[in-house]
Formats: sequence, C-alpha cells, structure tokens
Amino acid sequence: MKLKYNTITYSEVMELLCEKTEDGYLVKSNLDLVVGHILNKVLEKLENSENALRELQEKNKQLQEKLENVENIANDALSVADEALRESD
Repeated sequence: MKLKYNTITYSEVMELLCEKTEDGYLVKSNLDLVVGHILNKVLEKLENSENALRELQEKNKQLQEKLENVENIANDALSVADEALRESD
C-alpha cells in the first residue's frame, strides 16, 4: 500500500484562490467559497489519513496475531525437542 503525503500543494492553493489568466493569476472575489474549498480539501486529506491509519492498525493487528501463532508453534517445537532429549538420556 502506497501512502500519499497529506499536504495541499502550492498549485492546489493557487487553483482554489485564483483564476489563471494570460498575465498570471487573478484573485477570486468569493474568498469565503475559496476558504470553504480549502477546508474541504484539508478535511478530505485528513479523512484519507484516518483511513490509512485504520488500515495500518488492522494490518498490525493481523501481523501480531501471526507472530503469536509463530511463537506458539516455536514453543511447542521446543517443548517436543526438550522432551525428546530427556527421553533419549
């Protein structure tokens, strides 16, 4: 799973705040709408971060369970080997 950085780039901000013209950028007049768009972008990226975190936590839990299984198998194998050594003495 590839994690994406949760930042808003300069170009994304410029797209939201300004209109591109031939001479450069012209600030939009509806700044309240622009701020709303920026907040929505931030919230969307936050939600993506939370989803990625939940996925990582679930994978971590699965790996912990697998590690416990491996430890149990290793302990069982050691017990069997220890018992076999005692019987051979």
